[in-house]
Amino acid sequence: MIPEGSRSNLAQGSAIETHPGAPASERFAAPAPHTADVWVIELDRTASRPEVLAEDELGRANRFHFPADRERFIAGRTALRSILGGYLGIAPEKVAFAAAVNGKPRVCGGTMPLEFNLSHSGDMMLVAVTSDCPVGVDVEFMREDL
Repeated sequence: MIPEGSRSNLAQGSAIETHPGAPASERFAAPAPHTADVWVIELDRTASRPEVLAEDELGRANRFHFPADRERFIAGRTALRSILGGYLGIAPEKVAFAAAVNGKPRVCGGTMPLEFNLSHSGDMMLVAVTSDCPVGVDVEFMREDL
């Protein structure tokens, strides 16, 4: 697990900065060059705001069989939109997505170039954000009984 508030160098001289929790509606400075901001989010402790989601996201949420999975999905999309909106200086519901050539989602429009990636497992989600290079992040739930 990434320690909250840590900062360390990555393989190519890049840096990672972690932020615990999902942000409230606030403005964030763009990540410094060659730096990734990584947000650590506990989905079961994050507000679900379905009113900020787009119709396709609500459709995806409604396809979950278990209510807990549906709530985690909505909380995750709420957190992602809040984080990206914070960098772009716009409300979470105004964040627009499109698919890149490889199918990976990307932010449309905005006041600055942003690259992002997310990963979730169980009630944990990571969101990595950069301003100048592609980024990837991964998290896996580890069962203690194995």
